[in-house]
Amino acid sequence: SYSFCTLLKTGLNNHKMGSLPKFLLILSLVSSCVGVVDMSGTLMQVVQGYRPPSASKLGQQCIPQEAHKACGSFACVNSTCSRCTIDSQCSVESEVYVCNTAAGDCVLKPLQVTALTYNETVAGILAFIITSLAAVAGIGGGGMLVPLYILAVGFPPGLAVSMSQATILGCSGLNMLIKITESHPDGGPLIDYNAIMILIPMTLSGTLLGHMIGNILPDWFRLALLVVLLSYMLKRTMVKAKKASEADARGEQDRSTTESLITNKAKGIEAGVATIIEERFKQYPIGKWMYSVTVWVALVFLSYERQGVECGSTSYWGITTAMVLSMIVLTAIAGQYLKSQDESAQANGYYLREDEIEWNSDTTLRYPLISVTAGIGASLLGIGGGMILGILLFEMSNKIKPEVSAATAAMATALVSSKACAEFYIFGELPIDYALFFIVIGSLGTCIGQGPIRMFIKSNNKSSWIVYALALIIAGSLVALTIAGVINVYGTWMSGGSMGFGSLCGKGG
Repeated sequence: SYSFCTLLKTGLNNHKMGSLPKFLLILSLVSSCVGVVDMSGTLMQVVQGYRPPSASKLGQQCIPQEAHKACGSFACVNSTCSRCTIDSQCSVESEVYVCNTAAGDCVLKPLQVTALTYNETVAGILAFIITSLAAVAGIGGGGMLVPLYILAVGFPPGLAVSMSQATILGCSGLNMLIKITESHPDGGPLIDYNAIMILIPMTLSGTLLGHMIGNILPDWFRLALLVVLLSYMLKRTMVKAKKASEADARGEQDRSTTESLITNKAKGIEAGVATIIEERFKQYPIGKWMYSVTVWVALVFLSYERQGVECGSTSYWGITTAMVLSMIVLTAIAGQYLKSQDESAQANGYYLREDEIEWNSDTTLRYPLISVTAGIGASLLGIGGGMILGILLFEMSNKIKPEVSAATAAMATALVSSKACAEFYIFGELPIDYALFFIVIGSLGTCIGQGPIRMFIKSNNKSSWIVYALALIIAGSLVALTIAGVINVYGTWMSGGSMGFGSLCGKGG
């Protein structure tokens, strides 16, 4: 409520904004409030683990090797989605499923932490190593975790993605809590909350659009896109890592940033810059936190509301349009706020720090467009949104410190992964026992990544290692996802599955 009122006040008081944008702002905020009120009655059902019925899938045509995709929680018997009667009908695609004879659906075997299988143990150890490296770069490592869970544990792709998000939540969530308390070397918070305000709404909108596009594209096409995108990302990251390494070798310090702060403080009495500095660099900016939380809650509840309607219906498109439109409007208002803040500060004699991003008409348009593309790519190709955002943050400013980029990426990744986990739980796709196990694994990995590894990096002035950690995760993701993708495409082809384009509401539909 506080965040929405602040945005409404900012928008309506902005004389540069025309009548139509103001109308769209009021419409989106009011509709979001009405939506929250309308859905509040279902809150207890969500908390208690409400699961939408999937009986509508019974009778549909299917392939045993892709039963989970076509039949949901039911088994594929004689090429038809049916209720199971024995365990073997559920374990064709993955041995982690058994038959719940009471309801006739396939359920996960209960996880026994004191009696882990060999594959589960290996997956846990590798996930710990991956998240230790990912925590250094501020990302989650989903590009390596998803194929790991598919190939090592035997999870079907959908479950592997949800378990990957649970691991990332444990890793990035703890990472974010650590980074919130840390300060920038030159004062203020280590996390760039202004960048968060601009990037997160459009990135989350991009993940929604990417999921819809993913229903249309065949797996072989997505695999080709994946290889091209990750190869390009790896190349760009290595260039950035090389530059950071050269700076480390020279023992380079960002003197211009310190000098700008000294200049600002010297002018403080004359131009009131001290007040500007205090406002810009609050360690705990409650208003910006509330903005991010509001975006998160709005999208989760609207996603829940959309799940209950038929894909392709008027209500479906109405809710989808409301989700995207509200994020566009909120991003536009946030961009206008940041642009006005920078213009006012500089007009009063404030000098931007060398590693600060200047928010102007160009950056408030370009970066949201890039972030929505990043969200589409992350969702479409099954890689973590934090990985692409990590690259974006390193590219946003040539002078931005790697530790600032990593901290900001950690918060962005935590918001994206927590939203994904909330939706998976609401829709019955996040088994709690497995999720908690992998959340703990991710948290332990963060303890190592943010403990001994980061201490070594800081004590030896090796900031470039943060960028190299990101490059290593991207390289590992490229290899792992390519192997898993080739196996998946080959299996689909050998089993007679569809290799062509699908429909918006489901492959092959």
